[in-house]
Amino acid sequence: MGGYSNSEQTREALIDAAGELAAEFGFANVSTRAIAEKANQNIGSIHYHFGGKDKLFEEVMRSALQRYRDNPISKILDNFAGRLDEPSVQSEAIRQIVHRSIICAFGLKERWWNERVLYQAVHSKNPLRDLLRRELIDPDIKDMMRLLKHIKPDISEEDALLHIKILEGPVILHAQHFEESLSESRRSYTEEYLKKLEDVLVRSFQLYWGLPLDK
Repeated sequence: MGGYSNSEQTREALIDAAGELAAEFGFANVSTRAIAEKANQNIGSIHYHFGGKDKLFEEVMRSALQRYRDNPISKILDNFAGRLDEPSVQSEAIRQIVHRSIICAFGLKERWWNERVLYQAVHSKNPLRDLLRRELIDPDIKDMMRLLKHIKPDISEEDALLHIKILEGPVILHAQHFEESLSESRRSYTEEYLKKLEDVLVRSFQLYWGLPLDK
């Protein structure tokens, strides 16, 4: 194994190794030694670069969340400021939100593990789940509530949460169980398949709420 290095390449190798292992086995089942061996680094390099395994896992989560932070739903809605009461705008907003979810989940093929570690964090009883909720789940729910209130002003919080889960659930399901749908030689869905997934989700939402359908 190599010695300590200040290079960004070493940091990224450790993040990738920890991410892949956590995606497959869960954060609680990944040892410092396993991460170091997979990254071809000394165990001490984890402490040198991150201060320990817990901090490394936080960086894994931040890496997985970065695409969502760069493309928040709030940004999509702000682009339609003053027009969110228009059905055609609501319909387009839904299209962009679903597209954003799919791009964030599947757009970074070289880091196939990103979405899987988010799933693992949801099922972890540790600060990683709090980080996920604080930086992704709560903001997304708040922004989707904002849109749904324009579509149906008297919608209850319970009904809104139901429709948010229905809209986002299939994307999450595809991300977490891709190995059951794909051959061992592939780590991602085709662009054609993802476009069909997007179209099905958007059209179902449009039909339910009586919004204009895409031409």
